Amino acid sequence: MISSYVCMTLMSAGHIDPAHLSTALAEKSATTKAMVDKVGSLETKVSALAAQPQSDDNSAVLRKILEELSSMKDQMGKQQKDIDALYKQLNLKHDADGGVKAGTAPDKTLGDRLAGLEKVKVSGFEQFQYRQSGSPGGIGGSAQSAIYDKRTRINIESFPKPGNLGFKASFDLAAGKDTNASITKDAYVRYATRLEGGLNAEVKAGQMPMPMGYDLQRGDTDRETPERALYNRSQFGGERGRGINLAVDFPSGYTVQVGAWDSLTSEDAEQAGNSVGASGRLVTTAGIKKNFDLGAHKNGKTMLELGLSGLSGARPSLTAGGGTSPQIDRKFLYGHANFVNLFGKGVDWRNEAMVGKDRVPNAVGAAGNVATNMSGFQTTLGWRATSQHRLDVHFEQFNPDLNNSGHTISAIGAAYNFFAKDGYTLQFTREQWTDQSKSPSRYFVTTLRVQFKF
Repeated sequence: MISSYVCMTLMSAGHIDPAHLSTALAEKSATTKAMVDKVGSLETKVSALAAQPQSDDNSAVLRKILEELSSMKDQMGKQQKDIDALYKQLNLKHDADGGVKAGTAPDKTLGDRLAGLEKVKVSGFEQFQYRQSGSPGGIGGSAQSAIYDKRTRINIESFPKPGNLGFKASFDLAAGKDTNASITKDAYVRYATRLEGGLNAEVKAGQMPMPMGYDLQRGDTDRETPERALYNRSQFGGERGRGINLAVDFPSGYTVQVGAWDSLTSEDAEQAGNSVGASGRLVTTAGIKKNFDLGAHKNGKTMLELGLSGLSGARPSLTAGGGTSPQIDRKFLYGHANFVNLFGKGVDWRNEAMVGKDRVPNAVGAAGNVATNMSGFQTTLGWRATSQHRLDVHFEQFNPDLNNSGHTISAIGAAYNFFAKDGYTLQFTREQWTDQSKSPSRYFVTTLRVQFKF
């Protein structure tokens, strides 16, 4: 292949004519097309990897793909410089098919293709922590005093323009009881489009966060406290469902969504390795929320989000451990109200409440594992003292059996977050839990976490 530097040198010396430079440009174009095809192949590999619900080999394959993508981006950048230099000498326009035609504009230049590649974002985070818990067991977990990786997440995401398809795939490399397994967290495609009347619609299909309340949909790096509320962790293990969901945004600030899902979330205790009944495998969801602008202040706007969402369907029967849990109806209703930057003073107040009917997921089947009425709520009041310091107080409560007394579990705690530079966050949390069904009923949980985002 004739390099652009050699071509320009020879041309300036009168040793090569424009036809030879055109040939060099065509060769560069052919190489570029091969690179673009290679990028397409890598994207296909990403999609195939995302379609796998769970695999311990995901991490190794993913690392190889990321290395190849990084290498391709560097090579394509060098190609762009060479082609630009040849354009300057020949005053020709690059044809999208790989040839050269004088005075024609390209349908899609290498710069456009590079910009398209940049729309695929690779990100992630690491959460490493010390946790001390005096829990006596049950829904609240077991006693613990350990240092370990809580989450090691890698995200691959494309951001579609209206009318285009996009995707997201994320993998947790510190999953499982011993935090040494690899699981798929997100794996979905999405289609975004604009409708008449200023409406924006988005359809998602695959494994993704359940659109219930606000807590289940917040990212693991966004919370003021280490974990989601207990009622969400208990009834929606993994926080992700497998299904299809349509959300429509209205110019008035309303968002309406409807969806159909597998009845059990990705990490429901009754899902993995158990014999689940063939019927009762579908639930539907619906919700509406509205954002309100409560006024501008010196330090930004005060915003309020109000939302109402629900789920209806069934939980299938379960045969495991020598017993069978019956198929039951499963219903939930969520409401939330979130204030951001109250009075322009950096004060946030987030609230969520849930009522429902379900059984607490149990990996062991039993005829007595029937549906019970349950409820839960949480409230968090926080203050962003500066851009680097945040303080929060949090209260939550979960009653998995409203029909009988002595089952309420509650927690009150405080959290401090220090946001250092370069994506590091230090979080310290101290919580007091009370579980009426256990003895001793009161215990403490302390968490010191270091988080890094990239």
